[in-house]
Parts: sequence; C-alpha cells; structure tokens
Amino acid sequence: MAKPKQCIHCGKPATIHLTQIVDGEIRKVDLCESCQVNDSMAADFEIEPFAKLAEGVAAAVQEHGGEVHACPKCGCDDSQLQQTGRFGCPDCYEAFEPILPELLGKIQPGLSHEGKVPAHGVQRQRVEKKQMELRKKLEAAVREERFEDAAVYRDELRTLETEVTDGA
Repeated sequence: MAKPKQCIHCGKPATIHLTQIVDGEIRKVDLCESCQVNDSMAADFEIEPFAKLAEGVAAAVQEHGGEVHACPKCGCDDSQLQQTGRFGCPDCYEAFEPILPELLGKIQPGLSHEGKVPAHGVQRQRVEKKQMELRKKLEAAVREERFEDAAVYRDELRTLETEVTDGA
C-alpha cells in the first residue's frame, strides 16, 4: 500500500494536493490544512469550489439512497470523484448523470454556461436558441397531432432560417 503524501512544510499527512501547470512546467504541492494558508502556491488557488464539490458528491450519493456510481470505462467512482474533484474520462458524465445536476448546483449558479459571448455571437446565439425552441414545439405539435400549430411553427422556422441566410 502506498504511503500517504506528507505536507512539504511540516510533514503531517497532506490533505490538499495542488498541481499547477505554467508554460508546460508542472509543479505539484502537497499540504496539510494548516500550512495551506501560508503557502504561496495555495494562495493562488480558489479552494472553495473543490470543497463544495466534495460536499455535493456526498450529499448526492446520500440523496440517491446511497447508490454508488462508477464509470464502466475508467472505474472512477463516487469516492474518487469526491477526493479528486475530477472525472476520470468523458464517459464519466454519463455514469454520473443522475447526480450531476445536484452536484453542479452546489459549485456554480446554473446548469448551463452563462459566461461572456463575443458581441457578434450574441445575435447568432439568440437565433439558434429560437430555432431550437421552435423545433421542439413543432415536434410536440406533430406528436400530439396539432397540425395547424405545427404549420405555424414550421413557417416561423422557415422565416427565421431565411433571415439567417439573407443576413449571413
């Protein structure tokens, strides 16, 4: 069994493991909680989101009846996610899908990206969102056999697509 990592300052068991990559150079630091306050590299890191992530994993697992989630491809499980704060591979998103909304809600304000968009992309983003909404409404109307509504949504989609093509 591997020996637990020790704090680089005092030799106590390390509970914080930081990795910093700058210009391709990797620097790893292992710290205990008390020394992390005084370490210059740790000062550059925002630790709060990671603590929230660990709490979120634990809460999500409890809420889902203690069900353990594990990725069939890489083997990443709830405890590994809680320790590292990282998924092991892209397939983990599917394996952890039942708890992801709750997990993300603990560390960020929403479930979709709300960040900055270049000025020229704002209009395109609005149009794409409107097209997606219209397609969903069209599919629902056809499925529910509301053909008059479906025709209206189809016409709106065509008009919107014509405007996009003419404006491009």
